[in-house]
Amino acid sequence: MLLEASGLQGRPVTSLVFSYEDIKRRAFNRLFAWRILSNLGLQARFAELEKHPSRPLDLGVKAA
Repeated sequence: MLLEASGLQGRPVTSLVFSYEDIKRRAFNRLFAWRILSNLGLQARFAELEKHPSRPLDLGVKAA
């Protein structure tokens, strides 16, 4: 079921959140990236950053 839902959404299974620590890390990374890009006047690039294959917003999240 999990793999099927993942396939339908077009997202890898590894994008699932496993702990509150991971949730907090992702939220902090998103906020931090948004603030930096906003201060530089580059808000439009945030969506591009979210979809980047290297997944920079997941930096510091533990691998399951």
